[in-house]
Amino acid sequence: MVDGWLVGSNVVQTIAFLAELPLLWLFLYLFAWSDPERAREAGFGRRTFWLLVVGGSLGYLGDLPFVPIRHDILAISVGGGVIPLVLSGLFLRRLSPGDLPAQGRFLALVVGETAVALLAAIFLPDPYATIAIVTIAGAMTVTAVLLLRGRTPVPGISDWVMTGAVGLVSGGIAVTFLATESLPGLGIVSAFPYYLLTPLGVGILAVAIVEQLKLPPMSSLPLAYATATIGVLIGADVLRQPPLYGNGTPAIYVIGGAGPLDLLYLSGLMAVVGAWAFDWLVHRRLPRSASTASPPPATPESLLRSSVQLSLDGDSAGAVRMAGAAADAALDRTRRLLDAPPEPTGSPWSGLPVPPWVDMDHRNLRALVVSKERRPRDAARAWWTARWLVRLARDMSRSRFATPGRRFFAGLADFLLIAVPATVVWVSIVLLTGGPVTTVLTGVPLNAAAIGYAAWGFGYFVLAEHWYGTTFGKRLFHLAVTDRSLRRPAAIPALLRNTPKLIPLTVAGVVGAESVVLLLRGFGGLGLRTAASLLPEVTVVFAILLLLTLGVGIPTAAGAFGMSFSSENQRLGDLLAGTWVLNDRPVAGVPPGAAAAATPRSA
Repeated sequence: MVDGWLVGSNVVQTIAFLAELPLLWLFLYLFAWSDPERAREAGFGRRTFWLLVVGGSLGYLGDLPFVPIRHDILAISVGGGVIPLVLSGLFLRRLSPGDLPAQGRFLALVVGETAVALLAAIFLPDPYATIAIVTIAGAMTVTAVLLLRGRTPVPGISDWVMTGAVGLVSGGIAVTFLATESLPGLGIVSAFPYYLLTPLGVGILAVAIVEQLKLPPMSSLPLAYATATIGVLIGADVLRQPPLYGNGTPAIYVIGGAGPLDLLYLSGLMAVVGAWAFDWLVHRRLPRSASTASPPPATPESLLRSSVQLSLDGDSAGAVRMAGAAADAALDRTRRLLDAPPEPTGSPWSGLPVPPWVDMDHRNLRALVVSKERRPRDAARAWWTARWLVRLARDMSRSRFATPGRRFFAGLADFLLIAVPATVVWVSIVLLTGGPVTTVLTGVPLNAAAIGYAAWGFGYFVLAEHWYGTTFGKRLFHLAVTDRSLRRPAAIPALLRNTPKLIPLTVAGVVGAESVVLLLRGFGGLGLRTAASLLPEVTVVFAILLLLTLGVGIPTAAGAFGMSFSSENQRLGDLLAGTWVLNDRPVAGVPPGAAAAATPRSA
């Protein structure tokens, strides 16, 4: 006899499992592109979207081992764990800007609560005593915030925000612990619809807290994301981990190991959807017009393409304005890259080594932009003028952008740098591990070190570029990473531009570790050596070279190919993150300020 309820429940769970991630990504996309102003206010703009989608997907390749437990190793996934937690920290900083004491108190409260809960989960026979402690603490803090009436004085607003965040995290820990279970050999699991309770509840409460504290609109979204993510991390991955250790064969346990399909990754996004939906029910805020609120295209070349489209649509005035914006953007980019003096009034190209008629053409274009009557032929005149001005500005500043060749050798130097300590670790593991070659290849230590290479390398690139604006290899070749304002990239752009590197880093880590094993132990332990032929060894070497070519050579070639079509020598990561890789030396033939000294400034 068929159990209809069971079959229906399984069908619903399967549909939810397959549909929830695409629907969440679709929501983020629509929010970032249809209502870009509010999306940026909430911290979920287009770069955050690409970081969550591209970083969450490619980050699945990198797992960061950080602590051995008995014979097991605990790691955290870059895509399913590191990126959501970094975003959570950035969002909490946005909610309490500059107030380090309030952020420190929040961290201390969460760490203390986690330690007490973990000890209770390990030593108390009844784990639900842990839930009682966490629930009481969460209820007290949430109640204290919700009872607040009126506008809180500005000096103490960060403390109230962090108090509310602690309450939401406490509630998330309790509910997540109740909604999950540990299954040795499988991991930590939660069934539909129980895993929805924490994110949706946190999203609704985040809106209530934001309303009581009179915070800016859309503040509930980053608050919901951060607290739901942290609550799930502690309630599931921390409190439910101990029963998994020491059960049978040693293994690598990965926090967020399912990548974008992991509950740790999904919960923050589901909390954002819950907060947005509840905020909409309360305020009925309509999306702002994307045509007026959307940021302009990033490059002058994109503005030129937009001018053509507006002209084809019959909007001559808009086409002229967009052409003028393209020329101005190209000129501004060139001035910044060549370290030219600020533009004087009425003389756009003053201070740059160009003939006087270039300056006159740009002034005529600006006059056409502000004129009251524009005809279709004016749009064509404006576009042709802007087109050659953009090309001139691009050619003048092109020498500042790093060439694919220099970037390749800089990247190779960085890969070799991080390969040195990795090789030492791999060699040590091989020498200290007894048994046949297959035991070493399938052992937890070597595999943890192999997959950890990608995560550690990713962290090296991100932190070096975010903190110093360069890496060892780039500094060796006098290169620097900047945003479009010539500043060091912020955290999200630094994360985003380096996510494509996880592919070659992962391949290099796996191939490098296994190559060390084969070089030190030989091929005989694999049962490949025969007295008559060396064909098995040749086959293995060929497979290694093929894997390196596919996993490292193809992404490198694709990056160089993409840069050849970019006016700013940007690969995919740079395009998504809005970053440049520049030569940090002065441009040959155009010393800063030299042209300005030779060209008189007009009043």
